[in-house]
Amino acid sequence: MDNTMFIAAALKEDIGNGDHSTLAAIDKAAKGKAVLKIKEGGILAGITLAQEIFHYLQPGATFTLYKKDGDHVQNGEIAFEVAADVHTILMAERLVLIVCNA
Repeated sequence: MDNTMFIAAALKEDIGNGDHSTLAAIDKAAKGKAVLKIKEGGILAGITLAQEIFHYLQPGATFTLYKKDGDHVQNGEIAFEVAADVHTILMAERLVLIVCNA
């Protein structure tokens, strides 16, 4: 299974036909930023897939890497920042945290 098929299947399982809380409470045009902050030291993995998840949902999302897969990381460091529609950030959040084991 390639990453696109994995991402589509995982998002379908996680949010089904939509994140109804987000759809009801947040303006569709709202923009935002999110960061992945490291919680404990180790070796980073999943960043490449995290970027693919955000770009799958919103190809124009701005993804800024501060760390890459395989980097040694410490508590408090920032792995990446993403600027996108708030709906995109919230739809991607759970899956990204799983693949990055954050």
